[in-house]
Amino acid sequence: MSNQAPKKKGPIRTEAIIPVGVILLIIFAYFKFFFDMHLKSGIEWGASYVHGAEVNVADVDTSFLKLFFEMQGLQVTDKEHPERNIVSIGKIRFDLLPDAVLRMKGVVEEASILDIQVFSPRKSKGYVRPPTPAGAPGASIVDDIEARAESRLKQQYENNVVMDIANIAGGTDAKEQLKSIQAQLKSEEKINEAKKFVKEKEEEWKKRIEEFPKKDEVDALVRRAKNLKFDTKNPLQFAQSLKDADEIYKQLDEKVKLVQKTSGDLKSDISTTEQSINDIEKFVQEDVEDLKKRFKVPSFDPKSFTQGLFTSMLNEKIASAEKYVAVAREYMPNKKKESSQDLVPPKRGSGQNVLFPITKGYPSFWLKKAAISSQANTSEFSGNIKGELTNVTTSPRVIGKPAVLKFDGDFPKQQIYGLNGNITVDHTRDIPKESFNFKVGAYPLKGMKMIDSSDLKFNLLRSTPAASFGGVIENENISLALQNVFKRNQFEVDAKKEFVKNIFNRVVAGLPEIVLNASFEGSFANFDTSLNSNLGSELADGFKKEIQAEIDKKRKEIENFVQDRIKGERAKLTQEFDKVKNKFNAEIGGKTKDLQGEIDKAKGEITKQKSAGGGEGSGNPLKDALKKKFKF
Repeated sequence: MSNQAPKKKGPIRTEAIIPVGVILLIIFAYFKFFFDMHLKSGIEWGASYVHGAEVNVADVDTSFLKLFFEMQGLQVTDKEHPERNIVSIGKIRFDLLPDAVLRMKGVVEEASILDIQVFSPRKSKGYVRPPTPAGAPGASIVDDIEARAESRLKQQYENNVVMDIANIAGGTDAKEQLKSIQAQLKSEEKINEAKKFVKEKEEEWKKRIEEFPKKDEVDALVRRAKNLKFDTKNPLQFAQSLKDADEIYKQLDEKVKLVQKTSGDLKSDISTTEQSINDIEKFVQEDVEDLKKRFKVPSFDPKSFTQGLFTSMLNEKIASAEKYVAVAREYMPNKKKESSQDLVPPKRGSGQNVLFPITKGYPSFWLKKAAISSQANTSEFSGNIKGELTNVTTSPRVIGKPAVLKFDGDFPKQQIYGLNGNITVDHTRDIPKESFNFKVGAYPLKGMKMIDSSDLKFNLLRSTPAASFGGVIENENISLALQNVFKRNQFEVDAKKEFVKNIFNRVVAGLPEIVLNASFEGSFANFDTSLNSNLGSELADGFKKEIQAEIDKKRKEIENFVQDRIKGERAKLTQEFDKVKNKFNAEIGGKTKDLQGEIDKAKGEITKQKSAGGGEGSGNPLKDALKKKFKF
C-alpha cells in the first residue's frame, strides 16, 4: 500500500464547471437559434386567437446582449374580406432597459411603430377562426363574447321587421294559418282557472251556509230571555238574571259576527272572481300580441326598421368593444377589491404578496412610450399616421398611470381621411374604466349586407361614409354612441314582390345621404338601444302607405280568432258565476234578515223583562246597573 498523500484540489472545480458550461451552452443555443422562432409563433397564435382571424409575422429578432426586440411584417387579416389585411405594420422595435433586465423585468423606455398600411392584399386568404360554442370545453372569454354576439345577431334577424313586412304583404291569408293553432291560449287558461275557482267556492259556500246559526238555536235564547226576572226586591235573583242576560247577549253577538263575517267573505270572493273575469280581456290582448309575433305581423316603427337594416353592423361594433375590453382586463388587471379570500389568514410560513407603489423598481412589463409614425410612400396602401402609445403594463396600479393610445392621420391613396383615435385604459382604480373615441371623416365602403334573403335583397354596394364611435365602459356598465353618415350610395335592391322593390328604390332615390345614430346603455349582456335613421323612418312611412290596410286586416283576423275561440267558454263562465253569485247572495240575504229578526226578538224579551222588573224611578242601584249594562 502506497503511503502517498491524496493530491490537493485547486480552486477550480472542473467537475462542476463542465455541467454548468453545458447548461449555459444549451441555453445560449436555444436563445440563439430557437427563441425568436418560438416567440414569433406565440405572437401569431395569441394575436390570431384574440382577433378571431389569422395574424402573421414575417420575422422576429431579439438580442439579450444588445437588449432589443424587433418585429417585421405584421399582417392582420380582415375577417369580412380574408383576401386582404385590415392593417399591416412594417416594423415594431423597442430597446429594453439594462437595469430592468437584471431584475428580470421588461421595461421599454421608447418604442417605434413604423410603416402602417391598410387594406393591403394578402398572398393567400387569411384563416378566419370559427367561434367556439359558449360553454363548450376549452371555450375562453373571447369565445363566449363571440358566441353571445352570434346569438344576439341571430335573434335580431329572426325579428327583422323589414323582412316580416316584405313577407307578409300579399302573402297567405292569416285565417288559414290560424286554423293550425292547437295550443291553449293564455285567456283560455285564465277562463279555466276562474271556472275552477267558482266551482271550489260554490262547494265552500254550501258548507258555510249550513254552519249558519239555526232558528231553533235563537228560539232557545228567546225562551231563556222570557224567563229572566229582573226583580230589584230580590238581589240574588236580579244578579243571576243579569248574568244570564249578559251570556244571552254574548251568544247573540257571536251569531251576528258569524253572519257578518260570512257575508263579508262572500263579497270578497265575488269581487275576486269578478276581477279575474275582467282580467280575461287583458290576457286576450296578450294572446293577440303573441300571435302577431308568431305570424310576424309588424308595426311601422322607425326604430324597428333601423334595427332591421343595420343590425349586423351594430352588433359587430358592440362585440368588438366588449372583446378588446375583456382582453385588456385580462392582461392589464385592475386594482381588485378585498375578497373573502383576503380575509383568511395565510398558512403559517407561507407569507403573502404585497404590492407597493413603484419608487425605484419596475413592474414585470412596462412600455413607457411607443411612437407611431408612418409616411405615405409609393405603396398605394401606405398612409400618414402619427401618434403614441404610453404606459402599457402588466401592473397598472403599481405605476399609477392609465394606458393611453392617441393617433391621427389619413391614407390618401385609399381615400381615408380625417382618421382620429383616442383610447384610455384606466386600471389604476378599484373599478376599471375604459374610454375611447374613434372618428373618420371619410372612407370607402365596398359592400355592407343589410338584408340578404331569398325574398328580399337590400345591400349597400358602395358608399363614402363618415363615422364616429365612442363611449365609456366602467366595470360592467357601458355607455356607447355611434354615428354614421353614408354619402354617394349605391344599393342592391331586389325582391320577389315588385311593389316592395319599388318602395325601396323610391326611398333610397330620395335620400342623398343616410344618417344613422345609435346609443347603448346598460351592460354588454343586457343593454338598452336607442336608434334613429332617416332611412328607417322613410321606409316605415313608405310601407305604411302601401300596406297599412293589409296589416290592419291581418291584425283584425288574429283578434277575431282569439275572441271567437274563447267566446263560448267565456259566456259559460259568466253565466255560471252569475248564477252562483245570485244564489248565495239571496240565501245569505234571506237568512241574515230572518236571523236578525229573531235576534231582535230575543233582545226585545230582555228589555221587556227588565221593564217589568224594578219599576220606574231613579235611585235604584241595581236598575241603574242594568241600564248601564244594556244601554236602555
